[in-house]
Amino acid sequence: MDIVKLIIRKLEHNLTGEEAVYLKKWIEESQINESMFYRLKALKSRGKDFSEVIDLDAQYIWNQVKQKLE
Repeated sequence: MDIVKLIIRKLEHNLTGEEAVYLKKWIEESQINESMFYRLKALKSRGKDFSEVIDLDAQYIWNQVKQKLE
């Protein structure tokens, strides 16, 4: 599942039950995941357009790969 899209759907109160469970588990998986969720939530509360952050998931994954290579 595309986690950024799930977060956006969560913040727009538009998740299915299955998606909510998946997202909750993902958030609880690590501090990085929780931080990413709350950063997006803060952007949303400031009225930011999420079209600007849709690609964050790819960036997140790339950063994870870089950390493992270091």
